[in-house]
Amino acid sequence: MRETLKNETKSKATQLLAYVKDALNVFYPLRRVFSHSQDERGPRVVALIGTYKTKKETISLVNQLLSHNKEIEVLIVDDSTPKEDMSYMNKIKLMAKTKKRLNTIRTPQNNLKAGAQNFGLEHLKKQKERPDVVVTMDDDAVIFEDTISELIKALYANERLGAVCSSVMVENKDHNLLTRLQALEYHGFNIARAMDEGFFKGPLVMHGMLSAYRMDALNEVEGFQENHLIEDYDITARLKQKGWIVGFAPKALASTDVPPSLSILWKQRVRWYLGGLFVVKDNIRKPINVIQDFFGHFTLISSYLLIALSYLLGRYTQINDTLVTFLIVLALLNFVVPTIFGIITLYYYRQRDIIDVLIRLLIIPEFVYANILSLVLLGSYFYFVFLGVNRYLQRNKIGSTIAQHIDRVFHSMGFSQTWGTR
Repeated sequence: MRETLKNETKSKATQLLAYVKDALNVFYPLRRVFSHSQDERGPRVVALIGTYKTKKETISLVNQLLSHNKEIEVLIVDDSTPKEDMSYMNKIKLMAKTKKRLNTIRTPQNNLKAGAQNFGLEHLKKQKERPDVVVTMDDDAVIFEDTISELIKALYANERLGAVCSSVMVENKDHNLLTRLQALEYHGFNIARAMDEGFFKGPLVMHGMLSAYRMDALNEVEGFQENHLIEDYDITARLKQKGWIVGFAPKALASTDVPPSLSILWKQRVRWYLGGLFVVKDNIRKPINVIQDFFGHFTLISSYLLIALSYLLGRYTQINDTLVTFLIVLALLNFVVPTIFGIITLYYYRQRDIIDVLIRLLIIPEFVYANILSLVLLGSYFYFVFLGVNRYLQRNKIGSTIAQHIDRVFHSMGFSQTWGTR
C-alpha cells in the first residue's frame, strides 16, 4: 500500500515537474541534450521538394543541398508541369544523370503541394532502404551550409519529436515597405516558435517552407492531407494528436520570398486564416493540439464582442464607468505591451537595419499593416461561417441562389477556397 502510494506520488510529482517545465519554457526555452541516432553513420535523410513550373531558384536549392550535405539525398517531384514550362525541370533531370544523390519523379496529374509530397512519400516507401528523416521545403527556399544539419540535430534532440521547423528569414525584404513589414512579422513568428518550444506539444505550425519530419511520424499520420488550404498546420495538429511533440530549430536558417503586393498578400492570408479556422474546427474536441490558435481566436472574438456590446449599451443605455475603464485599459495593454516587446526583440533580428528600426519606432506602418491583416481575418471569420451554413442553403432553389450571390460577393472581396498551394 505504502509502495503504491509512493509510486503514485512520484508519478504526480513527475507530471507536475513536466507542467512546470512547460510553463517556464514560455519565457525561456529549455535546453535539451542531443541524442545521436542508433545508426553510427547517422540517419538517412531525404529532401523532398514538390515543384510546379520549376524556377531557376530550384536549381540553386538543389545545388545548395548537395554541396552543403554530403549524405543527403534529394527527390524532386514534378507536379505535372506543362511542357512549355519544363525548361528548368529538364535541367534538373540532366543534373540527376550525373548526381547519384539526386532523383526526379513526375505526378500523373497536378495534385498541388500536399499531393505532390504524398506522391514522393509513396515513392520513398517503396525503396529497399527507407529514409529515417524527410525534409520538406518550398522549391524556391534559400538555405545555408549548416541549415539541414541543424534541423537534424534539433530533431534528434528528443525521441518524442516528430518534426522540427527552421527559422525563417525574408529573401526579398528590401523590395518595398510591404516586404519589410512582413520580414518584421516573420521575425515575430520566429520569436513565438522559440517561446513555444516544449510548451503544449510545441510550436503551432511546422511551416511548409522548411521542416524536417521523422519518417515514422509521417507514416503514423498517413502523410499530408490533400485538398486542404493549409496542410502544414493540419499535419502539425495531427502529429500532436498521435502523441508526438514538435520543435523549432533556431540555428537552422532559411529564407524565402514574401508577397511583394497587397493583392498577393491578401490571397495568401485568406488561405492561412481560413485554412487555420478549418484546422481549429477539426480539433475543437481536442483543443490542446491548437491551443495557441484557440486562445488567439477566443481572445480576438471576445474583444470584438465587447466592442459591439459597449456600442449597443452606449446607444440604448447608460454605460457603466467600470466597463468603459476596462475597455480602455484593455485597448492600451493590447497596444503598449506588443509595442514594447517588439522593440526589445528587434535586438535579435538578424536582418535588422536602420530602416527597420525606424519602421518599428514610428509604430504607424506596423499599426496600419496589422489592421489590414485584422480586416482579412475578420472577413475570413464571416466567410467561414457562410461556408458552414451554405450546405443548408443548398437544400432548396431559393437558398442555393442566395448562396451563389453571397459567394460572389465574398469572392469579389478576395475570399475563396481556391487559393491552393502549388
